[in-house]
Amino acid sequence: MWKLTVVVLVLLSMVFVVGCAGSFGGGPASAPGKGASTESWQQEWEKLKDDARSEGKLVVIVTVGPETRAALARAMKDKFGIELEFVAGRGDEIASRLISERKAEIFTADVYLGGAISALTLLKPAGLFESLDNVLLLPEISRKDLWWSGEIPFVDKQHSLIAFMAIAGQPITVNKDIVKGEDIRSWRDLLNPAWKGKMAMDDPTVPGKGNEVFAALAEGIMDMDFVKALGKQDLVITRDKRLHGEWVARGKYPIGIAVDDSVLKELQKAGAPLKNIVAMEGTFVTSTVGNVGQISKPPHPAASRVFVNWLLSKEGMAVFSKAFGFQTARVDIPTEHLNPDELRIPGGKYLNVISEEYMINKRKYTDIAKTEWASLLGK
Repeated sequence: MWKLTVVVLVLLSMVFVVGCAGSFGGGPASAPGKGASTESWQQEWEKLKDDARSEGKLVVIVTVGPETRAALARAMKDKFGIELEFVAGRGDEIASRLISERKAEIFTADVYLGGAISALTLLKPAGLFESLDNVLLLPEISRKDLWWSGEIPFVDKQHSLIAFMAIAGQPITVNKDIVKGEDIRSWRDLLNPAWKGKMAMDDPTVPGKGNEVFAALAEGIMDMDFVKALGKQDLVITRDKRLHGEWVARGKYPIGIAVDDSVLKELQKAGAPLKNIVAMEGTFVTSTVGNVGQISKPPHPAASRVFVNWLLSKEGMAVFSKAFGFQTARVDIPTEHLNPDELRIPGGKYLNVISEEYMINKRKYTDIAKTEWASLLGK
């Protein structure tokens, strides 16, 4: 009887040991732990960098300016040994070129870096993007708490683009020698008869900042009734971005609506008395040209993947923000180099216009502007 008892105890002990091994990760039943996962992506990242160095080159389609391009090129060369070649131009021109090349089975481009509208309305329907789900690798990019919106800022449901910039729109610019701070606190203050004939606006009937502001006012910041009333203030409409900024700087039209950001910065650096005002009803957040996508069938697949991951990392975003001069969609990027008046305000009212649905819907406001403000156009 005692022998049988010993055998039973031994068997029970063996079962207990095996069970513990499975429970605490020592046996086949254990799932890969965090350490194993970290090791896995790090190994893949190191191999990817080696492959990218072997490719040695990357072709980036861009609509950003020369200063930003130069900063990105230096960083990629110094860190990864990759030469960046840029194809720069307007969004629609670039899209036409890429679509023509694709039809001819020519594959020259690796990465798209520019505005979202041309990308979504022209390049995406032509099949020129692949899902970024297959591209993203660095764990920090997937941390939702690092992004301003609380989500990875994919622009569309297919994850063709990520909007890595989240710039607080500056729709109202004033000549502060003429317009005092207390003069304009609300969008409705622009309806004051005192400002009739003294405002100039970027043309809202073509893609650009003017159309962005017109749509945002009609869509959520205010409403169409306000937009109609604003049109009765005898606004001067222009497509000349430089002239628009100079008009406000010289006081010919002391209030500018949708002044071009790059022109505004240039004039401010030169000492022009220009100030941006965020009305109490709020403004919008836009990505402008801060969107990145992976071109399908890239000639340099490893280098393109390294670039996209690095660009969206903390280091890459800091390089881009410093060169471009605006705030990124990541909340952990330094902002000391930026104009405090242009930063997002914690708890501020912002209409988020960074989504495919909004951008496609916004296109209708081009026609609405032509109808509602017909009397202002062509003056």
